[in-house]
Amino acid sequence: SGSADGTAAVYTLRDGARVRLLREPSASAVEQILLTDSGYLVVVSAAGSRIHVYTVNGLRVWSAGLDAGASALCLSPCHSTLVCGFDNGALRAWSLHDRKIIANYAPCPAPIVSLALSDACLWVATSRADVFRYLPPALDAVVSPGILRLDPWFTTHVRQLEATV
Repeated sequence: SGSADGTAAVYTLRDGARVRLLREPSASAVEQILLTDSGYLVVVSAAGSRIHVYTVNGLRVWSAGLDAGASALCLSPCHSTLVCGFDNGALRAWSLHDRKIIANYAPCPAPIVSLALSDACLWVATSRADVFRYLPPALDAVVSPGILRLDPWFTTHVRQLEATV
């Protein structure tokens, strides 16, 4: 849960016990929280103009100032890409782990109020009741910590070796 005093609390579903209390660095009101399966918390504060990514242990991974207010958040199915919609209709995708911008989409004509992302497409809804469909962010641009990306040359040669054995 987010609070006007600049804190975000994380509770267990089983018994409602608080497991973590995060403090927004400038003590601005916490407006949105997104919890990932991979152990990150995304916190939006200061009227949507600041975004922070924390680990579940409470360590801040990165922060960013935003040009417009963040009005909608969603994660890629693999939880490595954060997509953010803004009050001015802008739409941007970041690598959750290193804050690298993966995509800047064509803006929508009105503030974005909802996002849904699948492997096939990104659905965007605006405050004017428009619904737009975009291509999802390119996941090959994202490298998750602990995951090795093999060179295509290497995998081709491994297949050739397996065929000769």
